[in-house]
Amino acid sequence: MSFGSVARTLLGTEEIGLPNIGILLDFGHAIMGGESAADSAQLAIDYGRLFGMDVNDNYLSWDDNLVAGSLHPIELFEFFYVLRKNKWEGVWQLDRFLSCEDSVATATT
Repeated sequence: MSFGSVARTLLGTEEIGLPNIGILLDFGHAIMGGESAADSAQLAIDYGRLFGMDVNDNYLSWDDNLVAGSLHPIELFEFFYVLRKNKWEGVWQLDRFLSCEDSVATATT
């Protein structure tokens, strides 16, 4: 939320230079920002800065927090492929917060 791209975020974290400063990459934010979430993840992994990730989906103009893969399944598969290929073991989060639906019920059905 502080920087508009993973590249800018990496520049900031590298400038700080502390090993415990990392990135929480939101799949929905990446695609909404016009980035390839898979490329963003790979770049953050290459620098050892991908600490966590959120998954959701959106219509690319707002953070709709839709079910992950409901609109962009190919991009989500690419994203997960990059994480698996790199044996990434950070924090996985499901980002589903809608005012009109029960998030827990939606995630469990």
